[in-house]
Amino acid sequence: MVPYERNQHFAGRDAFLKQLFNKFWDPSPARYQGRLALYGLGGIGKTQVALEFIYRYQSSYNRIYWISAVSQESLLDGYEKIAKRAEINIPPDSEPIEIADCVLSWLRKTQNWLLVIDNLDDIEVLSTGNLNIQNIIETLLPQPGPQQHTLITTRNAHADNIPAQGVEVSLFDKSESIELLVSLSNISVSSEPTELECAEKIVHELGYLPLAIVQAAAYIKEVTKGFGSFLEQYHSHRSDLHRWIPQGLRPYSVATTWSMSFEVVRARNPQGAELFQLLSFLNPDGVRIDFLQSGIEALQNDVRQVLSNQIDMAKALIELEKFSLLKWDRRAQTLLIHRLVQAVVKDEMSDTDLATFRNIVVDLCYRAFPEQWDDVDKFVVCRAYASQVMTPLLDIRAAQTDKAAHAMSRVGGFLREDGKFRDSEQLSVRSLKILRDIHGNDHLCTLRSMDNLASTYWNQGKLEAAATLQEEVLQKSKQILGIDHPDTLTSMSNLASTYWHQGKMGEAATLQEEVLQKSKRILGIDHPDTLTSMDNLASTYCDQGKMEEAATLQEEVLQKSKQILGIDHPDTLTSMSNLASTYWHQGKMGEAATLQEEVLQKRKQILGIDHPDTLTSMNNLASTYSDQGKMGEAATLQEEVLQKRKQILGHDHPDTLCSMSNLASIYLGQRRTEEAAMLQEVVDKITRQEQGHS
Repeated sequence: MVPYERNQHFAGRDAFLKQLFNKFWDPSPARYQGRLALYGLGGIGKTQVALEFIYRYQSSYNRIYWISAVSQESLLDGYEKIAKRAEINIPPDSEPIEIADCVLSWLRKTQNWLLVIDNLDDIEVLSTGNLNIQNIIETLLPQPGPQQHTLITTRNAHADNIPAQGVEVSLFDKSESIELLVSLSNISVSSEPTELECAEKIVHELGYLPLAIVQAAAYIKEVTKGFGSFLEQYHSHRSDLHRWIPQGLRPYSVATTWSMSFEVVRARNPQGAELFQLLSFLNPDGVRIDFLQSGIEALQNDVRQVLSNQIDMAKALIELEKFSLLKWDRRAQTLLIHRLVQAVVKDEMSDTDLATFRNIVVDLCYRAFPEQWDDVDKFVVCRAYASQVMTPLLDIRAAQTDKAAHAMSRVGGFLREDGKFRDSEQLSVRSLKILRDIHGNDHLCTLRSMDNLASTYWNQGKLEAAATLQEEVLQKSKQILGIDHPDTLTSMSNLASTYWHQGKMGEAATLQEEVLQKSKRILGIDHPDTLTSMDNLASTYCDQGKMEEAATLQEEVLQKSKQILGIDHPDTLTSMSNLASTYWHQGKMGEAATLQEEVLQKRKQILGIDHPDTLTSMNNLASTYSDQGKMGEAATLQEEVLQKRKQILGHDHPDTLCSMSNLASIYLGQRRTEEAAMLQEVVDKITRQEQGHS
């Protein structure tokens, strides 16, 4: 008793169907043995899986029945149809619940049957407590047993409440998705690389969701006759296509598949519905709950209340989970929403609501992302939150406001320091465009944004692009602020640094000498910025081979830093480290090592063993030990640096790769050639991968 013919275009899921069969026929005892609940997102293909299971394994059963559980009425009607089909003796004038009782009793005595209960989204459908007669049935489900199998389809991820053994129906992978799209649209891609590329883009845009792919294929077959033209229409008319209902398919669209569920949630838990609307603008690969709570002051009152109360939050999330609108990972404390569900939720909003939520999301990013990352804990938080803010901040429809620009600039600055230069560039470019549109080219905010983007270019090795921006910033700073303004001197210093890295040592030295002269006159010889200028000029002298001049300047800087800032001040330690580097270049290894040992000791005490500056000091001292021939001490230090940088920065961070390469060199000096080769291979592999993505 199955109401549907076999789907001739069913694709994929071979291993999954075999898994279901094995679970049913596994003789070992298990909870709810013989009763499985297929759960998952609306449109994932739960009903199609159940249908294919029936036709693929029908020879294993003597009797197969299919009933709908959309409502209690349809469920009871299904049991009545089974009674007629099986010719069960039912007393005349029996109530529907009494007929169901007879059928369930008959199933208990009968072997080798399969019952499919489709669309059991509301568990209350199983309860008989709402009927105005004696409650003669505990639950409207047959008792499971050997060769007595019940297969349920539901959006409810809490399958244990049904009760049944839950089995999640997952999204298609890319190859399965393309196979389904090609099969249903009847377009060959074997000899058309362009069509294959478009097909890959389509299934990615649709998030590998079977229902969306089926409806897209029908539209392509009926209307566009090609994948490329479908993509063009999808990008410009996405919401209309999500509402489109193809001929011959079930009478609701991709949009209505979830809209119906969402409306039920809205009626039951309005606060949860508002939270879900907010989530539709955030990272589909996982929204961190602590991220939401960190920026909670940006949110609407109802959502703020939900996130502030653990019980209210749990109620809201469980309600959304019941309809598979999201996945709540309790261990990781993240919420996952399919990107197509997000698109549909946003498409259903008015322009006013869209603008409101986009402003809220920008404010959330602005408040949640730390302003500073000068200690390990804040650095870790910034790294975790970077993925949270990238999606909403790069949304082309996001609010184009000062707050958005400053949030982008802040995150871009962190990503630059974290070695994620491509992401930093994306955000910095967007930030600069917004500020130019709002304030024009000559505003100070715009100039700072240009300087930030130049820093990112500089870190990417795009020195020409960096110099072009910095030259413009310097020119405008001179015009707007004046030649002697501190910000103008900073711009001059930044440009000098870029010239230095371009190998333009003469130009760099000329600028730095001017900066130093003005700093002494305006700020005074003892001002920290003057000391920084002196240090920068010393570095340029060092690279010009003017070691004596460099050392003389750095010794003066160090002496004044100790007097003015104190021996333990970070800038004093930086000066000490720079002087040690100059001594190293002069071949004064003993003096260099003595300074570096002092720097390392103090940074451990003040900053902690895991701080990036401490690790830099450790790395520098290891290099000096290596040049002194102290290979054992060098290796011990460099191994510790590498281990900690892997933990803190990750395996592919530039500083981690630098430590790995340095350690490989030390191993070579110790004649540990195999270990050195293994490390260098890892460095080369990651470097090639990074270059391949750039």
